[in-house]
Amino acid sequence: MGITDFGLLLLRVVVGLTFAAHGAQKAFGWWHGAGWTGWNGAVAGMGFRPATPWAAIAIGAELLGGSLLRVGFLTPV
Repeated sequence: MGITDFGLLLLRVVVGLTFAAHGAQKAFGWWHGAGWTGWNGAVAGMGFRPATPWAAIAIGAELLGGSLLRVGFLTPV
C-alpha cells in the first residue's frame, strides 16, 4: 500500500464516520443530537411534507451512506 492509497483510506474512513455520526445524532440523539422526534420536527419546520419519510431518508442516507463509505463500498468504481 502506497502513501496515496493510505491517504485515500484515511480520508474515506474519516468522512464516512463523520457522516454516520451525524446520522446517529438525528436518529438516536447521541452527542446532544435532536433524536428522531426532534429531527422529524425540524424537517416539518423546514416545510417538507410529509415530514416523516423525508426525515427517515435523511437519517438513512447519513447512517447507511456513511457506514458504506467507511467500509469502501463501491469506492473502486
